[in-house]
Amino acid sequence: MNIYQAIEDIITYAEIHLYADYLDHEYFRNAVFNLLNLHVDGEYSHSDEDAIASLDVPDSVANPIVDYAIEQGVVEDIDRELFKTALMGIFTPRPSEITATFDCLPTEEATRYLYDMGIKSDYIKLTSIKKNKYWVYPTSKCDLEITINLSKPEKDNREIARLRTAPQSGYPKCMLCKENINYQGRVGFPARQTLRYVPITLNGENFYMQYSPYLYFDEHCIIFSEEHSPMTMNRATFERLVDFTRIFPSYIAGSNACIPIVGGSILSHEHYQGGGHLMPVHYTQAECEYSHPLYSDVKVYKQDWFNTDIRLVSDDPAKLVDLAEYIFNAWQGYSDESVGVIAKTSDIHNAITPIARRIGDSYTLDLLLRNNRTDERYPDGIFHAHPEYHNIKKEGIGLIEAMGLFILPGRLDKELALVKQYLKGERVDVDYTLEDNVLYKHKDMVDELLSRYPLPLSEEEADKVVKDYVGEVCKNILDNTAVFKGDEAGKIAFDKFMSSMGFSKV
Repeated sequence: MNIYQAIEDIITYAEIHLYADYLDHEYFRNAVFNLLNLHVDGEYSHSDEDAIASLDVPDSVANPIVDYAIEQGVVEDIDRELFKTALMGIFTPRPSEITATFDCLPTEEATRYLYDMGIKSDYIKLTSIKKNKYWVYPTSKCDLEITINLSKPEKDNREIARLRTAPQSGYPKCMLCKENINYQGRVGFPARQTLRYVPITLNGENFYMQYSPYLYFDEHCIIFSEEHSPMTMNRATFERLVDFTRIFPSYIAGSNACIPIVGGSILSHEHYQGGGHLMPVHYTQAECEYSHPLYSDVKVYKQDWFNTDIRLVSDDPAKLVDLAEYIFNAWQGYSDESVGVIAKTSDIHNAITPIARRIGDSYTLDLLLRNNRTDERYPDGIFHAHPEYHNIKKEGIGLIEAMGLFILPGRLDKELALVKQYLKGERVDVDYTLEDNVLYKHKDMVDELLSRYPLPLSEEEADKVVKDYVGEVCKNILDNTAVFKGDEAGKIAFDKFMSSMGFSKV
C-alpha cells in the first residue's frame, strides 16, 4: 500500500464530501503526517475524483490509513476505532462552521445537512448499522418493527481487562454532555472527534441536537440539555417536546420515563429522542374518544394499542400541554389494586412516556402510561417483559420499544440461527435441554416449535417460523407493559381512571 496515495485520497474525499477547502490541502496532509509520525513525503498521483465522489461512507479511504498505522505500531489493533475517529476528526468541519451552515438553511435541508455530515464523517456508523437484522411482524393493530442490533461493537476480553486497570475519569460526566465534542476517548468511552451538534432553544431553554451514532431508526436524533442534570418529568417536558415539533415539524420527539425499569439507559442527563420516522404506535386507530368540560379545545382518544396510550390532539400547543400536565399529575398519584396499579410504596411507581408529533397545524401528544413496580413473582417488573420472554428480551422496555420498534440483543442472531437448524432437521444429535447448551435459555421455544411444525422445514420456512415467533413475543411483551390490559377488566379500569379525572366517553 502507498500510504502517501492513501493520504491524498482521503483529503480528496474531504474536499468532495466534507466541504474542505482546497487551500487547506497541505494543512490536512501534515495533520495526517503528524498522526502517523511521518516525516518524509512520498510519491502519489492525482486521486480518482469520480470514484471518490460515489462513496457513501469513508471506509475505503480511511481504512487503509488505519491499517498502515496498526502495521507500523503507531496504534494497537484494539484501538482501531479510536484512531479512525481521530483521523476523520481532522477533516470534519468545526462546530461553529456546522452551526453557521445549519442556521442558514431551511429546516428540512438543515437536518439533512447535519445528518449527511454525520454519515460522511463516519460519526454515524452506517457500515455497522447495515449489519442489523430487520423485519416487520403484522398484528391486528399495526405492523411491529423488529431489529437485532448488530451494529454496536462488543467489548472483547482485552478491552475488558484494560477497563479493570484504566484510570478513572469523571470527564465528560456522561456520554450526553456537551463536553464530548472532539473528545479523544479512552478505554470504555468512545472517541468523539467527529461528533457535531447544533444548539437549539426549547421553551426558552438551552438544548442541543445531535444524531445517534448507531441509528435505531431514520434520522434518529438525541436532544440533550446544556446542563448535566437528572432526567425529570413535568410540565416543562411536554412544553419542550411540543416546541421541538414546532421547530422541526417533520420529526417526532419523545421522552423516556425518568424512573428505572420503564425509563431510559441514561437517567443522569436530561434528554429526549426524535427523528424522521413514524413508529408503529402512530399508525394505530382510536378505540374510543373522551371529553372534559375544562379542556374542550383538546381531542382525547384511547388508542387501540398494546400498552395504554392516551392521545391528545389540538391546534393550541399551550392547551395541549395543560391537559398533558393534568393527566400526568393525576396518574402519578393514581392506584387501582384491582389491576395491580399502585402509585407509590417507598418509591413513586407511576410514570408517563410522552411522544410529540405535528400533523399539519395540529399538535399531538401520545401519553403512554407506565408503572415500574416489582413483586416476588416479577422481580424485574410487573409491567415489564415477563420471565417466559426473557430469552428474547430481558432489557428495559423504554421509549422506542414502547412505540413498537424492538431493539433486540445481538446474541439472538447466532442463537436464532441455531434454532432454525433444529427446525431444518439438523443438529438433532445435540441436546439443547442441557444447561451448558447455548440454546438452553430457548428450550421452551424450541420445544414448542418442534411440536408445532412437521420437520424438516426449508430455510425459508424456518426463517419465517422463527421471525413470527419472535414477533409474537414482542407483541406479548407490549401487552405485559400495559397498566390497563385490553381485556374487559382492563377497559373498565381505564374508564374508571378517566372518570376520576372528570372525563366522559363521547
